[in-house]
Amino acid sequence: MRMLQRDGNPTPLGDAIAAYGRIFKTLHILTYAVEEPYRRDIKGIRNLQESRHALAGKIFHGRKGEVYQRCYI
Repeated sequence: MRMLQRDGNPTPLGDAIAAYGRIFKTLHILTYAVEEPYRRDIKGIRNLQESRHALAGKIFHGRKGEVYQRCYI
């Protein structure tokens, strides 16, 4: 981590790694905007996650949908 930051400011290597990560984020956003099947896949994944959260909320309704113990799945 010291190689990536100096006194709270990114080094040139840190800047390069951040720019490299932004390339893939931009490609993901452009793919999401253009391709209908890709959006459909992501929507399916989101619906699955939201249904899991809803199930947890119904099971743990006495504690406002929060799990207070470790869950080993």
